Amino acid sequence: MRKILLCCVAAGLVLRLAAAFYYCPVEIFGGGDDFVYHEAAKSIRTGRGFTFQNKPVSERGPLYPLFLAAAGGPETSACRLRFAQAAVSAAVVGLAWVIGNLAFGSPAGLWAAALLSLNSEQILLPTSLYTECFYSFLLLLTALSFLRWMKEPGSILLPAVSGAVLALTVLCRSFILPFGAVMLAIAAYGIRDRRLLLRQVPVFLLAAGLVLAAWQVRNYSVFGRILPTEAGLMGPVLYYASLGRINAPEDEDSEEPFKTVAATLPPLEWDRVMGGYALDNIAARPLRYLASSLERGWHLWSETYTAYLLYYHPALRDFALRRWREIRFAGDICFAGLVVLAALGFWHKRREPAAQFLAALALYFNLYAFFAVFVRFGAPAPPLISILAGAGICAAGALFPGLRRAGNSTGAPSGKVFPEAPRKSI
Repeated sequence: MRKILLCCVAAGLVLRLAAAFYYCPVEIFGGGDDFVYHEAAKSIRTGRGFTFQNKPVSERGPLYPLFLAAAGGPETSACRLRFAQAAVSAAVVGLAWVIGNLAFGSPAGLWAAALLSLNSEQILLPTSLYTECFYSFLLLLTALSFLRWMKEPGSILLPAVSGAVLALTVLCRSFILPFGAVMLAIAAYGIRDRRLLLRQVPVFLLAAGLVLAAWQVRNYSVFGRILPTEAGLMGPVLYYASLGRINAPEDEDSEEPFKTVAATLPPLEWDRVMGGYALDNIAARPLRYLASSLERGWHLWSETYTAYLLYYHPALRDFALRRWREIRFAGDICFAGLVVLAALGFWHKRREPAAQFLAALALYFNLYAFFAVFVRFGAPAPPLISILAGAGICAAGALFPGLRRAGNSTGAPSGKVFPEAPRKSI
């Protein structure tokens, strides 16, 4: 069974490289966030700093454009970047393997890697120059650093590493910042020595603060004020959600009032103005907003990003449009199976900090339902869910002899899918 799983992982890596090669001729055109990231990377590469159209950028975190600038070569080639992201996606598969092994045992890690490596959405994700592929990698690094801390709760260095990695992830997408409070809550539950915890929490917060401070110094020197990691996009996106919309307009600044706001005010003011409009809409029709939030939540998970990724390639566009429902249905079936396995894995290991962390972070993505009008926002969650699903497959081995034999063939002790860990370990 181990050989079969390893073949699945290898096949996933080959498919990612093949997808990157196939998408190489596709240019990055204006109109989407991918174009902004790409242009910001070019500005960094040519020494003009973190700018877009010769203006300093406040709307996006710096880490992804910095990655594109480093990986894209002198000309920031889109083709080269897709291959670089295929390598990043391969690293995500490897991290799923490592985290699953650390948290739930070797069989769970192997199953997690196999599930993730053959996930169609994850195979195609490196072809898009949006943040989600790189963000997935950072999220798993955050998970690994935190679980290592829980594995060695007496360490002072590991809380610092965990805080620093979380802050780096925040510099890619600020959405993850509040989750730091959840991490500390899980740590407080798992570490019984309160004196030790009181020493570690400040270390975690200090490390995170130091990493974020560099970006704040830049913002203050450029804009004359302290800013969140990203400023300017939350207001417009929340505005569209407040209207009860499930998707943003194809051209996001084509409709009033954002059309005038975007034309007359700097991005630093967009959150304040458009956020005000959004709050007025929510106050006027709260039930519409709540109902549409439920619909956006359903749309976030049921509208597979695979169809959009196929649509982005001109040669596949007609196919994607013709087969959109079939692609969506297949995605629903696969994702539903993954979630069921993940729920089983969580329930089986629910007392372990690893299961609590992974489930909490995966569920945290549901907060996107209150403002998300882009399906791609949910794309980094499947790696987390796949790790829990790997544990779920191993847990199912206790019920189904065939799966039990499969688990034992990958190294689990006879009679158990994997041994029970001590209370304070992962």
